[in-house]
Amino acid sequence: MIDQLFITSLRKISPSAMVYTLVLPENYTLPAIVYHRTNIQQSRLHDGTSVSNSSIRLDIWTTTYAEAVQISGIVRPMMLQWQTLGQISRMDSENTTFEPGLNIFRTSLTFQLQGG
Repeated sequence: MIDQLFITSLRKISPSAMVYTLVLPENYTLPAIVYHRTNIQQSRLHDGTSVSNSSIRLDIWTTTYAEAVQISGIVRPMMLQWQTLGQISRMDSENTTFEPGLNIFRTSLTFQLQGG
């Protein structure tokens, strides 16, 4: 399944980062990458075939801004390489914020998936 491919790829490019699904757990370890699918849409083509399109958001959690930039600079190209496999159609957005309550940085990357 594509989820396992994402996890395996994310762990390879950033071995020090923990990879979590859906949310950052209460007892997290940083750096961390959290991923989840959003905006899942089913479409039916003219020939009756069903096509699934969705978005995937990756949140990269780090203790410093520099680390957030470094890890997102590795993750972004890896995700865009999936375009050649027909899994990613495009990158939608990238945003880095500081979470004052947690005292950590979060970089959110959103990609459009095809057939996911």
